Amino acid sequence: MNVGLPGTGLAGLFYLLAALWMPCHELGRTLRGERDPARWRCALTQASLALGIIAAIVATAWVIGLLLPAPSTPASEVPGADDAPAAAIRIPGLAPIALAFVTVAVLLLLLEAIALVIARRRGQAIPTR
Repeated sequence: MNVGLPGTGLAGLFYLLAALWMPCHELGRTLRGERDPARWRCALTQASLALGIIAAIVATAWVIGLLLPAPSTPASEVPGADDAPAAAIRIPGLAPIALAFVTVAVLLLLLEAIALVIARRRGQAIPTR
């Protein structure tokens, strides 16, 4: 999650993952014989919007990386740098984005676990997707 970079928060990442999953889900439905052109149109529209958002996020991060000043201290003088490539220093936001994806994954797993507990308490069959 990067402060000020839209689309990289929890809700934005959840939307991106869900929108990119839609064509895969529709492919499964089509293979089972449940083809619906309107659903395909919606799935492809959402996936293309998600790809556009990802391209905008990458471009924004790239431009921010270009605008950041170069470190004034050479990498060899920084403790722990040990000849790290300069490109690794210039890429902003990889760790926060990775942390956001991990957070979304944990939240989704917790929601699935809660759904299983609720279904068992009600005596219902375990929901399948």
